[in-house]
Amino acid sequence: MAKKWYPVIDILECIECGTCVSKCSHGVYDKNKAPVPVVINPDACIDHCHGCGNICPKGAIAYVGDDTGWKPFQGKDQKDSTACCCGEASTKKIDIEYLYLDLKTCDRCIGTVDVLDEVITILLPALEMAGYKVEYRKIEIETEEMARQHHFLSSPTIQVNGRDIFQTIVETNCACCGEICGTDVDCRVFEHDGQKYEVPTKEMIADAILRSIYSSASCCCGEYKLPDNLKRFFEGKGKLEEKYGRRTNMGLFSFGKKKEENAKAPTCCCNGNTEVYEASSGACCCGDSTCRVSSVKVLGAGCKSCHEQYEYVKTAMKAMNMPIEAEYITDMEKVMAYGAMNMPAIVVNEKIVSMGKVLKAADVEKLFHRLGV
Repeated sequence: MAKKWYPVIDILECIECGTCVSKCSHGVYDKNKAPVPVVINPDACIDHCHGCGNICPKGAIAYVGDDTGWKPFQGKDQKDSTACCCGEASTKKIDIEYLYLDLKTCDRCIGTVDVLDEVITILLPALEMAGYKVEYRKIEIETEEMARQHHFLSSPTIQVNGRDIFQTIVETNCACCGEICGTDVDCRVFEHDGQKYEVPTKEMIADAILRSIYSSASCCCGEYKLPDNLKRFFEGKGKLEEKYGRRTNMGLFSFGKKKEENAKAPTCCCNGNTEVYEASSGACCCGDSTCRVSSVKVLGAGCKSCHEQYEYVKTAMKAMNMPIEAEYITDMEKVMAYGAMNMPAIVVNEKIVSMGKVLKAADVEKLFHRLGV
């Protein structure tokens, strides 16, 4: 039986701004998929907390089991920047993100992440002992859209709670990334004591991280403009991919070195939208057994709209070659057991992922892809 209180995202209204993901301090959302809001840990949501719904600029969040009469703000500006209503201090949560263009060719990106991994391994026990919750992610900036979403200015970049740990950006020509995009581009170098380093030292990174954690820096949410240097990189890379085919991405989201690639064609329901690795027995081709769909259900009252939703779900599942069939549940006792307050509702792996709206087949496919299906 599903948890009775957790957020459900309306994908037709969501603009993928990432506000709900970044502000939730309980790990309800999958940080690795930010800014796309994907509920990965519904059990962590605080009962009757409307925190992320209160700050959503589009009113795209509802809650399973919500019988309070609460309504989303639907675009009204919110003055309170704290998502959670439980009063937990956000200062004890540290988000460390490594933003990069390439981890296969660029010596600077590869060298910097190796040093950063080592620094995090050393600092993590002390930070956790001090009461901090640390999350560390590596994000490949693959498109101009992603660069804008992350306010990406130069590669590589290390951020702590959304702020660049190195205050200044200095760049020099990078032959490695020039090879990737077929034109001259610059990548970042790091200055320290009058010297420039293509790969920062452990001491430089550790000092900058600690300074960022304990500083009271002002908000970094100013107006963003994509640098011309990055624009050249993405344009050149796009032309080469169009001519020669897309390069396989590494997409690291964990500690350690680069994973071994596997040239096998995807055979599971994710349709090649994820990295393809040697699958373990019974696992999805993306290497993550948690993304495998074991059940899809449509909850309804037997009305025309609910039946339409069921048909759209079946159409989407057929188009995605999913090996299971959707179940249509109209028994109200069973429906209410899921905590669905609005119908129709779509349930994936016993978790409500949409409710209160009829999603057409294309929107259902989009929803499934967002969930990692």
